[in-house]
Amino acid sequence: YLGLGSPEKALEHFRTAARLGHEIGYTRDEGYALMSVGAALEQLGDHSGAAEAYRRASELLDKAYRESGMLGELSGKADALALLAKLLHRSLEQPEEALITYRVAADTYRELDDPDRLRKLLLGMAGLCWRTERLEESARGYEEVLELARTRGERSHEAVALASLSVVYRDLGLLRESLRRGREASVLLRSLGDLQAEAYVLKSLADSYGRCGHYSSALSCLRRSLRLRRRIGDEEGEIVVLYELAKVYN
Repeated sequence: YLGLGSPEKALEHFRTAARLGHEIGYTRDEGYALMSVGAALEQLGDHSGAAEAYRRASELLDKAYRESGMLGELSGKADALALLAKLLHRSLEQPEEALITYRVAADTYRELDDPDRLRKLLLGMAGLCWRTERLEESARGYEEVLELARTRGERSHEAVALASLSVVYRDLGLLRESLRRGREASVLLRSLGDLQAEAYVLKSLADSYGRCGHYSSALSCLRRSLRLRRRIGDEEGEIVVLYELAKVYN
């Protein structure tokens, strides 16, 4: 029913499954059913209800894991925590609880040696740390994403991590490191043919050069960013880059 766009019907069935799991004493099944209840409630806009469902699901799946020792239950617990963290971060605007939940989920994915889910989780956590000015923790998160991406040969994910690190290191005042990561991201994105992302990184790189007083390098980055914006028809981005060019010349 969720796939058919009927979250109300899906919610009814998921709640019935959770109730039956509880009555029979199947902790694992109740936990997974409650995770699905949370997903349906999210679609219906009941974010507080969804959060409570995810919390309860993680508790039940943790209990099931401690009783059985099966890694599937531990993975389910981590997934429930990841969904809860994202909801607290994006929808409920509760950054403190979101960070705590992100950290527990990340530790669990590390225990499970699940790099794909860990990478996705770390991106959200590092972004939240940056937004809440926990810059050192944000940098550690993005560095871990970078290591995971390089180990697995995931070049697009590597570029995302490099671009993010360039921004975080600039905010930390580590301008040399910011420039290094930004240049690496720019070269990688050019090889991938991602013109939009390269244009964004070049603008960010220009900011780092400007803070170092290297205005000729900043202008070079902005001019290439402008050419790329025009090439892909990004008029809004073109306006932003023109404004930045004017600031450098001023």
